This record gives sequence, C-alpha cells and structure tokens, in this order.
Amino acid sequence: MEKKKNKLFINGVDAYLENIDYKASGKEYIQAKISQKLDLIECNEELVTIRMTRSIQSEDEFKLVVSCIGKFHLEKKSLKNFKNLEDMRQYASERMGYLVDKIQMGAVLTQIIANITGTFGRTPTILPPIINENTIK
Repeated sequence: MEKKKNKLFINGVDAYLENIDYKASGKEYIQAKISQKLDLIECNEELVTIRMTRSIQSEDEFKLVVSCIGKFHLEKKSLKNFKNLEDMRQYASERMGYLVDKIQMGAVLTQIIANITGTFGRTPTILPPIINENTIK
C-alpha cells in the first residue's frame, strides 16, 4: 500500500492588513522588545487562514503592534492527501512559518513598521522580513 504524501495544494492567496496599534513617546531612542506570533485562524477543506502579528514594545514609552491575515485558498484535492481534517490542520499548523514566508507577509509588516516609526523625520525601525522565533526569545 502506497503512503499518502502530506501536501497542501494552494491555488490562490489573499493577504491584507488587519490591525495597527501605535503609541509613541517623544524620545528618539528607546530599549524595546520585538516579538512575532503566528496563529492558525482557520483550516478547512477550502481554506487555511493565518494571522501574523509583530510587536515592538518598551516599558511605557513605545508600543507598535501590526497584524495581517493571509488566506490560502486550497484545491479540492488537498484534503485527500491527509487521513482527516485534523491531520491537515496539524500539518498546516506546523508549516505556518513556511506559508507566510512564501507570500512575504513579514516583508509587508517590515515596510509598514518602518513607515510608521520613520514619521516626522525619525529614524525608522527596520526589522528583517523573516524573523526566527528562536532568535527573539
């Protein structure tokens, strides 16, 4: 008996900005913590939806949280590559980083963060497009 290969067949992607939460002090240089979070919002026979959230925060002086949503439209045959929907959901959850990197969601958030933090002649905060979660912990 031939073993099924786990694979998602993606036939289209929609990505859009979800939220911006911004608070800044008058200080030019601050010590800030950077974080990134990926959430699997939805996974069914037709769609995998992932939220990417990046935040830069200091104690009380600065806060910037930006999130975007990526919707990966699946071909009907994707579910056939898995035992069941839960198996497909687990596969998608383990590969969220790969999926968002493929459509460059991190690059979009990097540009938005640079644009916001660089307003009024300030030096923009520029993050790498791909952030390894192990590096920022």
